[in-house]
Amino acid sequence: MVAAPTSAPAVDAVHAAAPSAPAVDAVHAAAPSASDASQPAPGAAGTRDLAWLRDQFATTGGYLNAATCGLPTRSTTEAMARDARRWTTGDVSPVTYHDDVERARALYAGLVGVRPERVATGSQTSVFAGMIAAGVPDGGEVVVVDGDFSSLVYPFLVQADRPHPTREGGRITVRSVPRAELCSSLGENTAAVVFSHSQSACGSLTGIDEVTGAASEVGALTVCDTTQSVGWSPVDASAVDVTVCSAYKWMCHPRGVAYMTVSDRAMEALVPVNAGWYAGEVIWDSMYGPAMQLSGRASRFDVSPGWPLWPGAVAALEDFVQVPATQLRDHSVALTNAFRRGMGLDDSDSAIVSLGLPDEAAVAAARAGLTLSQRAGGVRLSFHVWNTQADVEAALGVLTPFVSSTAGGSLRG
Repeated sequence: MVAAPTSAPAVDAVHAAAPSAPAVDAVHAAAPSASDASQPAPGAAGTRDLAWLRDQFATTGGYLNAATCGLPTRSTTEAMARDARRWTTGDVSPVTYHDDVERARALYAGLVGVRPERVATGSQTSVFAGMIAAGVPDGGEVVVVDGDFSSLVYPFLVQADRPHPTREGGRITVRSVPRAELCSSLGENTAAVVFSHSQSACGSLTGIDEVTGAASEVGALTVCDTTQSVGWSPVDASAVDVTVCSAYKWMCHPRGVAYMTVSDRAMEALVPVNAGWYAGEVIWDSMYGPAMQLSGRASRFDVSPGWPLWPGAVAALEDFVQVPATQLRDHSVALTNAFRRGMGLDDSDSAIVSLGLPDEAAVAAARAGLTLSQRAGGVRLSFHVWNTQADVEAALGVLTPFVSSTAGGSLRG
């Protein structure tokens, strides 16, 4: 579905004046090919412990809201402040920002177990999801999960609202099913199955291996949103055709940085409808049309970066890759389960918990100095690296009376 590049990159007059503009894409020259590089194990590179990473955050406690917005590490705020100072004197360059993007691409690739040339960079989950939705063949069916986050689902519904070019009805069909029935709901007409690894409202996990196994039986493309899992849980992105991740939550990036990973199959199936100069094989030679030579790597799906965000993204990743992802998972899930047990709930395997409590519970939490969120008619808490048992006890002290007064509350998912 994606046309192969047929023309050489255009030569532009500005290229010669660009400060230190590289003649070739530096990462392309250095990146290993599929044949000569082994795939890294996701999140396996860390050599420091969790206590070290916790010390990189300035929070003094009570923040239970990573599922809404992560906190910056000290190095992230310092990197962005340095960049802002350079900006005030004009000492910034597309070249150095490009270096930041490529550094982040490589670090993220190692975190989720793929090669850098299989990672695209962008701004938001919905941008990537819109591109994926545009590539679903006419007449294809997309299966999504009831109650999944709208940034993942709406782009496919938009395509379903477009008319089919040759028959009555929408261009594609979108069918929503309960999460527990996802694997059994796929059929021979299913072109793509779209799901979140960790559900946004309640944190319930969907088994990636189970979904990919069911999808392979019908030939469906697998699309997984990892926004609510990468950062606290190991994720093997190589197991899925496409993963999308907004990194400002559990990965503590500045908002406006997102990543997408693509399999070989997805590289052929997806259409880079957002292609701009950053999608070119050599971006410095891709600033003017009409000649076009798209990148042969996942960078053909890149969205032109918001430059000031990327120094902070690199700093956050350089901190997070220091600690094995299994340590982050064990810490976050242990705190979540300590809270759940205190509320009379069974243990789970998630770092997110949602309770059907009244609005007054959130108000009381705020008065007690706790930051949490209200989602899907309930109260949502999320435990991350900076949280401790003291946060668990503080949350129990505030919220337990509301559970008692509402006959136990209800758990989402």
